[in-house]
Amino acid sequence: MSDASGRAIQSRQITPSVAGDWSETTVNFAFEHPTTAHSIVFTPPGGAELLVDDLLLYEPAAATGRATHPRGHGLAAGYPSDRNVSGHPAVLVASAFETGAWRHSWRGGTRQTVSLVASDPERKFEPLEGKALRIAVKAGGHYGASIYHKFAETAGGEPEEVYFRYYLRFADDWNPVQGGKLPGISGTYGRAGWGGRPSDGRNGWSARGLFEGRKDGRTPVGFYCYHADMKGKYGSHWRWDRDRLGYLANNRWYCLEQHARMNTPGKRDGVLRAWVDGQLAFEKTDVRMRDIPGLRIEQIWINLYHGGSWTATSDHHLYLDNVVVARGYIGPMVPEAAPD
Repeated sequence: MSDASGRAIQSRQITPSVAGDWSETTVNFAFEHPTTAHSIVFTPPGGAELLVDDLLLYEPAAATGRATHPRGHGLAAGYPSDRNVSGHPAVLVASAFETGAWRHSWRGGTRQTVSLVASDPERKFEPLEGKALRIAVKAGGHYGASIYHKFAETAGGEPEEVYFRYYLRFADDWNPVQGGKLPGISGTYGRAGWGGRPSDGRNGWSARGLFEGRKDGRTPVGFYCYHADMKGKYGSHWRWDRDRLGYLANNRWYCLEQHARMNTPGKRDGVLRAWVDGQLAFEKTDVRMRDIPGLRIEQIWINLYHGGSWTATSDHHLYLDNVVVARGYIGPMVPEAAPD
C-alpha cells in the first residue's frame, strides 16, 4: 500500500472490544515503532466517519484515540448542496424533488395531496434548493401521504442499519391541535407495526416520526414506535426532547436525520437516534424491535397522517426536500462555494 506521493505505508485493522453501546470511548494504542508517523481512523458499524486527530509520535509507546457518535457534518459535507451525493458508496437513495423522476425510487402518494412546488407565497414558502415536495392534509381529513422506498426492490436486500435524512418545513398554515405521524423507518411487512396492529417481535415493527399539537408556537416531534415491548395496541411516543431541539417552528427549514439499528433478535440492544440540524436530539439504545432475524429494515416510509381518530380542523401543509438514505451518518447539506 502507498500514499498519494508513492511512499510505502503499512495498514493494520484492529477491532477493540467495547461492551454495550457507547457515545464516547477511549482506546489506547502501543506502537512497535514509535518514531514513525501514525494515523488512526475509527469506522464504527454503519460506516459513519468519526473525526480523530492524526498522530505524529516521537515519544515512546502509547497514543489515545477518542471518538464520539456522529454530530454536525457527515458524508453530505463532501457534496455541496447535495450535488451528486447519490454517488457516495454508502448512499442508497437520494431524491431532490426537482422533477417527477423521484417516483422511480418511491411508490405511493396521491396527486390530490402531494405535489412539486417552486413557489407557494400564500403559505410563505421559501425554497431550500429549487422545488420541494408539498404535502397537504385537508380540513376534516387524516391523510396526507404514504410513500415508500422498499429496500428489497432497489438496494439488493434489507439492511440491519440505516440513516434517513430529510429537510422539513412546516407551512404558515400548519396548526395541528392534536398529533399525528411523520416520515420514518419501518419493517411492517403488511402484517403489524401500524394502525393498532401491535408488534410482538415476530410480525413487524416501525419507528415513524410523530408530531404533537403546537405548544407555545412550536410543534413537538419525535418517534412513534411499534416495538416488541409495547404495552398496548398503539405505539410508544418518544419525543425528541434533548435541549428542546425537537420543537419546530413554522416557516423554517430543518434538517432531520433518523438512525435505526436492529436489535440482536430477542435482546434489548436496538438503537434509535435523531438529529435536528446536525445536533443529537434523541437517543435510545435498548429497543427490542424483533425476536427473529427475518424482521429487518424493510422500507423508508414518508408518511403524513393527522390522527389517531381525530381529524384536521383546517387545511395543513408541509414541505419536504433533499432526502438522502445511507448506511452511514449523512448530516446537513453544506452550501456551494462562493465564486471567486
